[in-house]
Amino acid sequence: MKFPFKFTIFCLLVLALFAGCDKEYASIDEVDEEKIQNYIRAENLNLIKDSSGIYYQVISAGSGAKPKNSEIVFYTYTAKSIDGKEYFTSNSYISSSNYLGYVRPEGWRLALNKINKGGTIRVVMPSTLGFGRNGNMVFDGNAVLDSELELFDVNTQAAVDDILINRFITKKALTGFSKLPGGVYYNIVTPGSGTDSVTLTSTVTVAYEGRLLNGTVFDRATVAKPFTSSLQTLIEGWKDAVPLLRKGGKIRLLIPSEKGYGSQGSGIAIPPNSVLDFDIELTEVKNE
Repeated sequence: MKFPFKFTIFCLLVLALFAGCDKEYASIDEVDEEKIQNYIRAENLNLIKDSSGIYYQVISAGSGAKPKNSEIVFYTYTAKSIDGKEYFTSNSYISSSNYLGYVRPEGWRLALNKINKGGTIRVVMPSTLGFGRNGNMVFDGNAVLDSELELFDVNTQAAVDDILINRFITKKALTGFSKLPGGVYYNIVTPGSGTDSVTLTSTVTVAYEGRLLNGTVFDRATVAKPFTSSLQTLIEGWKDAVPLLRKGGKIRLLIPSEKGYGSQGSGIAIPPNSVLDFDIELTEVKNE
């Protein structure tokens, strides 16, 4: 079949046009790689590039066993974007746990695989190994992240919480704390002078402030507008420690997560596995 001369010339011109066009856009991988390279130069970082695409620096290799993908690991993390937005700092006291093979984002899992338990690693990862194009409720989409991960050489969340509480006490130079058998740390500021003992069946009226270890206040009640409840219905940490007081007493509590809201947390205000910091003033006790 013969094509008209004009049609043939048109087709040749179209082909020549497309053949001569340069690529009009870069892929997200290319964009992220350029960002990371610029960031490394600007910050004068000494990072190793892994074949997976992460850049990392082992800060401490750790003296524990090599983690397995099939076991639960406990770790803390910081996270900031390379353009300067901080999501979690070293003062966030955020811990997490999961089977190593299920740790997300993928860049964190790849990094944790490079250290032993007890180790610490820094990782810069492209967005495709982070939280991707859409991000999530915390992280922005297409964020290239710079994180530091610590992999604990422990087997329980309670052990992690105890480490974090002691670091908090040391960092804040707190004094006067003792530890209850269940893991709650307490400092009795004023024991109180009331005559009624506090038991699990007592109805207590309190003023209090509840904070995360990063200082974020998640709840409070004042002396003018106190909170009243049966002690039996409150979190385990309160059940353990409030009976140490009498009416008029004041106490500060550092409560491990399993004595607080556990692995589920409570809404947006209290993330999973959060250690809680409470100041409590017991203003009334009723025993029926």
